[in-house]
Amino acid sequence: MVSRDTRYPKESRWSLLTAQDGDQPLVVRRNDSASELIGSAQYRTRVGVASPFKQPTENGMPEREESDQLYEIEDTLRTRLEADELALLVLTITGGNVKELVFYTRDRDKAGLTIDALRSEVTSHEVQNYLEDDPDWVVYREFCEQDTQ
Repeated sequence: MVSRDTRYPKESRWSLLTAQDGDQPLVVRRNDSASELIGSAQYRTRVGVASPFKQPTENGMPEREESDQLYEIEDTLRTRLEADELALLVLTITGGNVKELVFYTRDRDKAGLTIDALRSEVTSHEVQNYLEDDPDWVVYREFCEQDTQ
C-alpha cells in the first residue's frame, strides 16, 4: 500500500487533450487525479507501453475495430498494474500510428514482469515497453501544461 506521504487516487478524473504531431493528430487522455502522486517517494519509475497500429488510417489513427482491440489491451494491463496500487495509469497517447500508455510504478521489477506476462497473452498487437527512472514525472508534467480541449 501507499505510504502516508502520498494519496493514491481511489477514483480517477480524466481530461481529453488534442494536439498535432507534424501533420497528424494526437489524442491524449490525462489522469488529472494522478497529480496527487507527484513527488511521491514511491512512484518514481515511468512505465511506457506501446502498441503500433496494424492498419492505421491516413492520419495515423486506428480504425474502430483496431481501436477496440487496443482498449482491451489497455483495460487488461490497467487492471493488473493498478492492482494493490502497484502502478497508476496517467496518460494514454493515441496517434502517429501507435497507442502509448504511461504509468508510474512503485515496483519496477513487478511492473516489468506483469507486462511480460501480458505480452505473452496478446495476439492482436505487438506490445513494446520501457521502464525509466522519472522521480520528477517529466512526461506527465509536459501534458499538464497542455490546455484541456
